[in-house]
Amino acid sequence: MAKHTHTLRTFYDGCDLTLRFAGDTAHFELWIPGAEDQEPVATIPACGGELEWAPRARDLHEDYAGIIRSIIENFAALHGDRRRYTFLKKWNVWDRRFC
Repeated sequence: MAKHTHTLRTFYDGCDLTLRFAGDTAHFELWIPGAEDQEPVATIPACGGELEWAPRARDLHEDYAGIIRSIIENFAALHGDRRRYTFLKKWNVWDRRFC
């Protein structure tokens, strides 16, 4: 499972926003240093379907909640099989050029 996890963003306090695919579902998770498990943020089907926010997603630290929301909502707006896209950290965009 770990080899299918991609770190999308690392924040100033060492927290990581990751994307993990499990079958046909994309899982966005937040890893907090010292925590044993990743905290679920949102899930969405890899091919179409609606974004579902985890109940605790509302409790995200306000300093980076906006960027997390932006990354996940932009992913949800992608067309086709979302697994074909790569997140380009430098420009903060999803791209499928290299797929």
